[in-house]
Amino acid sequence: MKKRFLVAVLLLALSALPAFAAQKRQINFAGSSTAGTWYIFCGAVANVVNKYVPTLEATPIPSNSQLENLRKIKSGQTDFGLASPSVAQPAYVGEAPWKGEKYENIRAVFNIYTSPLHLVVKKDSPIKSVQDLKGKTIAGGQPGASANIAFHVVMEAAGMTQKDYKLVPLNDADRVDALVNGKADMSIWLQAVTAPVLKELAMLHDVRLIPLDAKTVANFEKKYPFYFGAPIVKGTVRGQTEDVPALTIWGLMVCDANMSEEVVYNVVKTVFDHKGEVEEIVGLFREVNNSNVLSRTGIPAHPGALRYFKEKGIKTD
Repeated sequence: MKKRFLVAVLLLALSALPAFAAQKRQINFAGSSTAGTWYIFCGAVANVVNKYVPTLEATPIPSNSQLENLRKIKSGQTDFGLASPSVAQPAYVGEAPWKGEKYENIRAVFNIYTSPLHLVVKKDSPIKSVQDLKGKTIAGGQPGASANIAFHVVMEAAGMTQKDYKLVPLNDADRVDALVNGKADMSIWLQAVTAPVLKELAMLHDVRLIPLDAKTVANFEKKYPFYFGAPIVKGTVRGQTEDVPALTIWGLMVCDANMSEEVVYNVVKTVFDHKGEVEEIVGLFREVNNSNVLSRTGIPAHPGALRYFKEKGIKTD
């Protein structure tokens, strides 16, 4: 009798396992192409979530652009995604390129690392400043890329319209080819200083970075406070002997306002309680600290994120 009872209990326990497993919530993190640092970062976040949160199963997913990330979050096709405030803030207020598809429910979760706007020319190029770009061809990112958005505003601050220059949308490899083979006068990237494409370009070819003057940076910060001036420090690019004044912006983890507060809280808590494990994979995450974890986002923060940071005594205003 006792044996039959133990067998019955064991069978009951085994039959409950699939039901328990089904309680795991699936969440996705949309980053960039699989070769991009944003995709790698999403993978690092998914790793710690899967390791420490038994109720969640996280997966990084590739993406073609930030616009795609936000649209997938808005439509419920993904849960979290990466974007820069230069894309998230216009979506929140319904400005170009988001006119007609305003996304008031977009919410900030936490900053990830900074990306300066790199304005790259050949070393022997006559171009010394953005004022020299009138009539020139610029190799930019894919349509909707934050680099393109930032560049257009820089040129506007320099007194030019989009009719004064030609920006051609290209992928990373084609941007390099366009610059090296003279199809473009400049190639631009809004990426981290450790981005492989920039490192490889500077390693294989003689290039230099175009600086932004202090007035342009100040005007830009005033109009778009989610950007800020910060130098690309000397030595970042081979042959670079001085700091180059540039505009930079945070990368930002975002989600929808209707995302469960508990899920967002658990994701944020896990990432920051085990921040060192994420940094082992993406060292740039070390840039984030208590003073900047939600700075210059341009959009409201999700209550789940605020709950964790409040518990830790971190000011987010």
